[in-house]
Amino acid sequence: MGRLKVFHCIRHGLLLAASLGWGLGLAAPLAGQASKRPAPVKGVALLEVGQDASVDLWVRPLDGRAARRLTRSGRLTAFLRPGTQSLGGAAVSPDGRWLAYGERAASRESSGDDVAGWQSLKVVRSNGTGTRTVLELGMAAPDNSRTAPVLQLPRPGKDKRPWTGDLIWSADGQHLAFAVTEWTPDPAGVGNCTYASIYSVEVASGRARELLRSPRPGPVRLLGWWPDRKEVALFADECGHRPAPDVIRDDGIHGHVVIAKVNGGPLLQQRALAPSQSPDGQWLFVSSFVEPASVVLSPGPAGGGSLIRPGGGPRLTSPILFRHLPTGELEPTLKLAGAFRANLRWVNAGAIAIIETLPHVPFGQPPIADEVVNSTHEFLRLDSSTGTVRTLRKEATDLTLVDASPDGAHMLVGIAPARATATSPAYELYRVRVSDLEKNLPPGVLRLRGQRLRGDQGYVAAWGYPEYVGWIR
Repeated sequence: MGRLKVFHCIRHGLLLAASLGWGLGLAAPLAGQASKRPAPVKGVALLEVGQDASVDLWVRPLDGRAARRLTRSGRLTAFLRPGTQSLGGAAVSPDGRWLAYGERAASRESSGDDVAGWQSLKVVRSNGTGTRTVLELGMAAPDNSRTAPVLQLPRPGKDKRPWTGDLIWSADGQHLAFAVTEWTPDPAGVGNCTYASIYSVEVASGRARELLRSPRPGPVRLLGWWPDRKEVALFADECGHRPAPDVIRDDGIHGHVVIAKVNGGPLLQQRALAPSQSPDGQWLFVSSFVEPASVVLSPGPAGGGSLIRPGGGPRLTSPILFRHLPTGELEPTLKLAGAFRANLRWVNAGAIAIIETLPHVPFGQPPIADEVVNSTHEFLRLDSSTGTVRTLRKEATDLTLVDASPDGAHMLVGIAPARATATSPAYELYRVRVSDLEKNLPPGVLRLRGQRLRGDQGYVAAWGYPEYVGWIR
């Protein structure tokens, strides 16, 4: 795991820890230089899923104009990103000017002899212009209908196909990384598990290459790709785990954050629940999770296994902020008091973070003895420059955190309509002032003072607003 340093517990007060600091200039996509002054935020991008299962990208402007489509094919993909309640399949560039998305090819979507998931990786400007195909994926030989660069993927095995999943922009805005899953028999005989390969494609040229293969089985969510550091961060939502005989309690959470060097093997691995990586790659936040007495993980592709925390009783961890050191180690820098699931959103590159706390009672089980479990649903604000964590909103039962604006002045929140029940909210998306949230104004007043961007979802979301893709400029 690497070096660990002493850190201190806090409860929304003064942080007694090392001074924290961020800083990374993000280059504009398809260009070699970063913008000196970011363009103003103009709206939010959302994935809209129709009743006929069609999926398209839309933009909801902040100036009050009607929503507009960015795509019209209806063939975009939308899937739950592993370890989250958010939909994957599209991503906004670091400067907010471009969107990337995966699209099913109309001529090949019903074929059992081609790639499952999306087959075309495309980009479009935030104003709806400049749509083009960056890369096409396939197993069959390229045909004359394909005009973009083609990446041929190997067939994982008999009656199996590669499946394209999560995609993100690189930190410099010049590349896109995406995950391709392979279904293979688990050596331990637990069942079929996925081992994902991570690819990168240069947006300008369409040149693609494989970066690495996940060292752990399980669906993958990409957390970051930094070409200058040749480093990839991902979350593997582990499958195929086998509880050991002495396991007393197990909440089913066996995911790991993996930070790996390209062509250099795993750099570090950290057991995690709902991890959040800062955009600059310097910070990793991990929610509370139940650490059982012991868990034996199924062997990875290279064989072998791993035993986590042998002996002792189960315990509920506290949320922890790790600092990613240049040596590749994770240094625990901040430990929050109590135990709760955290929905965290970074402001801009990561100087400020907004945290939504959710009571943690895994699978309806009672808290473990001697553990302090937070029973409140609130918003916190982590400020690295002053080393403090303070309560932003004490009562947030009818709200869910979606994102913070790049300037930190506004937040996107889901607000449960008056007709929603406490157990099944169907949130409406609003842009509200942070100052109004701090005043603990009731949801009805927030609706009046805020800007409604989208209506009733029509379904339950544990947190966040799954259709949300990002701020656009």
